[in-house]
Amino acid sequence: MGMIQQCPECGQWCEVEKQGFLGKAFRGFNNAAEGGGSIGASIGRSLFGKTGEKYGAILGGGVAGGSGLGYLNAASESLFGADYHFVCPNCGHEWETDDPDDDQTDEYNAWLAEQERNSFVVELRDKYPSLIHASRQEKQDYVKELQHELGDESNTDAQKATLYDTIAAAYQLIGDRNSALKAVNASLALFEDDNTRVLKGVIMGRGRNAQDTYAAMQEVIHYKSEERAESTFLSTPQIEEEFSMLQSSFSQNFLSLPLQQRKHLVICDELIYLPQSFRVLPIAEIPTDLKFPAGHPVSNTLYVCHPYRSDYYIPYESYEIEILRDEIEEFRNIMDHLGAKHIDYSDIFENGEHSSAQQKRDIHGGGDYAGQYSAHGSYESEDSSEITRKLRNALEGSEDFLLAGKPTLPPDMVWYSHRLEWQRKCESRLAGRLVHSEFTISTSSSEMTTESERKRIEADLKILLASVEGGTEGSKSYMLKKEKERTWKVNVEFYPLSDYDKKEVAVSAPLLDTALPNPETATPSKKPNVVWIMAAVIAILVSVIIGLLIL
Repeated sequence: MGMIQQCPECGQWCEVEKQGFLGKAFRGFNNAAEGGGSIGASIGRSLFGKTGEKYGAILGGGVAGGSGLGYLNAASESLFGADYHFVCPNCGHEWETDDPDDDQTDEYNAWLAEQERNSFVVELRDKYPSLIHASRQEKQDYVKELQHELGDESNTDAQKATLYDTIAAAYQLIGDRNSALKAVNASLALFEDDNTRVLKGVIMGRGRNAQDTYAAMQEVIHYKSEERAESTFLSTPQIEEEFSMLQSSFSQNFLSLPLQQRKHLVICDELIYLPQSFRVLPIAEIPTDLKFPAGHPVSNTLYVCHPYRSDYYIPYESYEIEILRDEIEEFRNIMDHLGAKHIDYSDIFENGEHSSAQQKRDIHGGGDYAGQYSAHGSYESEDSSEITRKLRNALEGSEDFLLAGKPTLPPDMVWYSHRLEWQRKCESRLAGRLVHSEFTISTSSSEMTTESERKRIEADLKILLASVEGGTEGSKSYMLKKEKERTWKVNVEFYPLSDYDKKEVAVSAPLLDTALPNPETATPSKKPNVVWIMAAVIAILVSVIIGLLIL
């Protein structure tokens, strides 16, 4: 065998076409003829079309070969042409070299040895299906054989990865989960492969909790990759069935996840991508005890969990306004039950500075509801954002209440246990020491998404939504808005506790004017003697009975 080189175009191994003096001269003559034919064909095509191209090539080749150009080119090639000429049988590419050291025969032989080793490893791997119903001892012997071949120093990383995959699958048959995971992780450390990720997820299974199940799903979902080849160890129906069971288990146990691991949620029609920055649920398998605002959930929507209601999810885009409304509603309710007479919201701060659109609102209250909520319209400055306008509207309106029962805390409070300021001042109010106080309510106190989380979510949303929409990762950019921190001063004036005493006196006063009989001075009423009446009735009955007996 002569010199061998790999085609620089397609990678095919090619053997040299080595030619001597006469061979190089003949190649030079032919090249000149081909060149002339090419020129003649171009001229003929421009003058006479297709027919002219054919005859122009023949005429041009004949002229070039019969003229001195052909012989000159032949002489030049014979004297100065390269000694080694290659023509790739696969793609037709031609190249030359004069240096015998350019020979790649050693590399070719190494490639041949690698191909032979590949064939052996694949043959060993393909024995796996026949072991599925084999005895435990046969499976263990198979593992030993695989481990022995794994020690061959000639193995490439790809061959090692194949052997590790097969060992993992064999351990899975035996029921040794830990050894199977160890082998599959060793494979992934060498070579990233979709089928290996799927195998790992199947070995992981549903796990001990929802967190483990989600981790397994993140691996098994690689079976949906378009680049994935058919697996030797698992059929596609088997993988689909396993993924379906994992998906159902995760959905059923979703709320058992720690809040930190599920505070961001995306609802999708179909699970395609499962990132770590948020969790994904299929819309067809949303847990029944998961709660959403009216009109939700909606597919391809990002939700954020309520900070103190772990089963309630709010759309990210309206999270700030919905959370503020929820907190304000409870605050109003508490103040109402504690006997608020006047509530004043003022001084909107944005990131520690006064808002340029500061507005003051009054809310009157203190007990029984005595009026309808009335909106006074919203005020929005030119530089105010839409969310700021909505937040202002959430604090607008007026309510009037009549004085009611003594101050007390309402039932079913959510925010109260997380607001130390509320607790301290409410205790003072209940003790009668407080008739006026100032509170603060800030959007920062219920912030659930940090800046670093926001960036990770944006990156993962880009991948997820591109997959759902059938585009590429770079087709769109998804930016999550970051709103300013906003703080309100809330002044509350309460009814004095003495007002409740006065109300009690006023309510009970008419009862004191009613003349009630004095048991010591009143004349007792005359009642018939019950004993004498009963005796008379009995005597009459006895007389009647005796008379009947005589007759």
